[in-house]
Amino acid sequence: MTIKFITSTKKGGTDPDGHRDLSVSGSRDGCEYHYRIVNTSWGPIAYICRGEALCHLWLDLKNHNSLTQKMLNLYPAAQPDKDLLNDLHDSLMDYFTGRQVEFNCTIDISWASPFTRSVLRQCSKIKPGHTLTYSQLACRLGKPNAARAVGNALGSNRVPLIIPCHRITAAAGRLGGYSAPAGPQLKKRLLLHESNITSRA
Repeated sequence: MTIKFITSTKKGGTDPDGHRDLSVSGSRDGCEYHYRIVNTSWGPIAYICRGEALCHLWLDLKNHNSLTQKMLNLYPAAQPDKDLLNDLHDSLMDYFTGRQVEFNCTIDISWASPFTRSVLRQCSKIKPGHTLTYSQLACRLGKPNAARAVGNALGSNRVPLIIPCHRITAAAGRLGGYSAPAGPQLKKRLLLHESNITSRA
């Protein structure tokens, strides 16, 4: 997996986490945001980018029209682009058909607080077939008492699946919440799907 993070819309310097800053590149046609619908075997998914940076991904999986409306409510000037991030499109298609994939893209997290950025970075390192609890992730950040804050940060994740917050579970074998439509039911389905994929690898 090769995930890069944009933490600023300005060039140069470092972000508050101490990581090298990446800046958002401009769009080729003058429109700031573009989106693409992916018709997976599970249903429709949409993602939206600023330049080549992934800003948002929706796991609706049911209704194409409501998915488009959700996007345009948040990004009213966004334009469709049938060639947007072709590698990501192909990886999503492969993922839902049961192939083992790695998502390679640049994600814009410039909106997030330094703590939320650190949570999302750490979450992005969890491989398919593996899970951590909220407390375990907090410990990896050196903040063992911050499990609730970790959960809140993951709840703001704008690119579920790519940053795999479904792999973070509650204690005692409980699933915990999931901010995507269908909530914990989808979270359970994704974890079972990944377990089946990795068991065949």
